Amino acid sequence: MKDEGFMGKIDGPFICLTVAILCHSLRCWQTGIFIDNVAFTHASSSGLLERQRQTWESTGEVWRGRIIE
Repeated sequence: MKDEGFMGKIDGPFICLTVAILCHSLRCWQTGIFIDNVAFTHASSSGLLERQRQTWESTGEVWRGRIIE
């Protein structure tokens, strides 16, 4: 069952933040062993988040719409 209230709140910045968190986590565990104890903060992840935003903005509007749907 879809929760339209929640689904309606998902937008580009939310997707970028989610992907940045996933990338950060995968980098910490890339060998299968926890290798990096850097907390996910604005200071430690601003470059990663900015790259995700640039990727999102360079994605065609039609594709962005399909991703959010």
